[in-house]
Amino acid sequence: MTFQALLKLLGPHLATGIVAFFSGFLPFVNIELYMIVAGAMVSSSFPVWTLGVAAGLGQMVAKSMLYWGAGSALHSRGARRFTHDRIETLTRRMRAMNPWVLNATNFVSALF
Repeated sequence: MTFQALLKLLGPHLATGIVAFFSGFLPFVNIELYMIVAGAMVSSSFPVWTLGVAAGLGQMVAKSMLYWGAGSALHSRGARRFTHDRIETLTRRMRAMNPWVLNATNFVSALF
């Protein structure tokens, strides 16, 4: 589906909200680039600031879902497996590791 067909089918507000929602979950969906293209494609009589509101709402819904999901994961059965002793053991093992391995792992994690 082309970008113009998406805007025509769903309307600019709904299309922007949906793209912003997926952008909140998927880092490779770039809402900023979408907003530049969508702002350039809508008619000059269209209030472009309303696209910003739709994008903000879509992003906030996605980020709120991530926040609530992470909060409920803290109280799950899997999280209860990590006792204080186990966390201390893992901390000691990580401190004993090569710092280059830790930095490389952190870099690759941030990259993706």
